Amino acid sequence: MRHILLLTDFSDTANNAINYALNFFKNQTCHFHILHVHKSGSFILDDLWYQPSENLYNSIIKDEKVSLNTLKDKLYKQNTIESFEFSTIVDYDNFTSAIKQIINKYPIELIVTGYNGPSNLIEHFFGSNTIQVIKNIDRPMLIIPEKCRYKKPENLLLVLNNEEFISDNSYKKLNSVIKNNHLNIHAIRIFEQEKHALKEKDEIVLKNNNIVPIKYYQIQDVSLDSAITTYKQIHDIDIVSLFVDNKNRKNNTLKNVTKSTISKRKELPLLIV
Repeated sequence: MRHILLLTDFSDTANNAINYALNFFKNQTCHFHILHVHKSGSFILDDLWYQPSENLYNSIIKDEKVSLNTLKDKLYKQNTIESFEFSTIVDYDNFTSAIKQIINKYPIELIVTGYNGPSNLIEHFFGSNTIQVIKNIDRPMLIIPEKCRYKKPENLLLVLNNEEFISDNSYKKLNSVIKNNHLNIHAIRIFEQEKHALKEKDEIVLKNNNIVPIKYYQIQDVSLDSAITTYKQIHDIDIVSLFVDNKNRKNNTLKNVTKSTISKRKELPLLIV
């Protein structure tokens, strides 16, 4: 059974992302953990002063629990797939800590969230603490834009940035997410200067991990955004995937995974490994 973490703030954008995930994994056995994190600072000092901490906590998350259970019941009714299970989690914490706790408790393989700009929960990931969150959450993330409606994906664009060799483990994580969707893989490697030594290594490790690109290109001196935008103008791409090395401080992919980058990918899901 696969364990997928779905983030929600009960918005249409979050519901759309959940719907995308359910369709994406519809032929698989999955346990979907639905997480809502209550925003801090939404109660006043008098509440803290007059209520015992346990009662205050229960009072704070009461409405969210009801909303989550309503959402869970709705998903069970709408999805007759017997291989799906749903559970709900309410936490009063910051997003990073809440997700870490869940990952420590369950074998989460993927985090799914929606994106519609600065008013949505994705701002917690792609705001001022973007890099810190990605650095501290070692799980693939699937980000679904607000206007992206599910259609069976056929083509994935894998972007290999810089001159870095990608490990087998990273490809295994990617393959774990996409393996049952029979996607055609397009791969582009972006160089800051003219070097082509990694082409053979790329092709070997991709093949070893059962990822055989139907197209592979190396591009020099082009930004991440420009490369993706240009490529999808001439190819029918359904998902964009990026590898992020969260231990490499000089990694430009990590620097480029910003709110601006996500905004420019409004029409396509983004899979970050």
